[in-house]
Amino acid sequence: MARLLVEARTVVLLLSRELRVAVSVARASDGTPVSGLGIPNFRLASSFGDVFDFDFLIDRVREWNWQRSGERHRERLVPAGCYQVSIVLRPRILVPADPFKVAVFAIQVRTFDNHTPPHVVDQGQTLVKLGQ
Repeated sequence: MARLLVEARTVVLLLSRELRVAVSVARASDGTPVSGLGIPNFRLASSFGDVFDFDFLIDRVREWNWQRSGERHRERLVPAGCYQVSIVLRPRILVPADPFKVAVFAIQVRTFDNHTPPHVVDQGQTLVKLGQ
């Protein structure tokens, strides 16, 4: 099994219920970006949900594209292997006004083969800390 290099940074917190995280995914063997990933490729882990009694889930994954160079306006967009991952809270009870004030999430990224059921081919993970 090959490895993926995964890095994550907090981008923005929206209305204390949605967190957007920037995630970069590259192959460990040569550093090439991994493009074309979606929600099934990302997983979350955190004890945070147990503490505040809510579910969190990945609601959306959007891949960024590299900027077009100079005058080549007709140049096709090139996927960057960088993703905006939206994490949404689903409260089971009343939660604090700012539940993301301090939290740590583990983000795992996996790629799969074309078998049924699919098998994990590559994987990697990282931690992202929110707050102080």
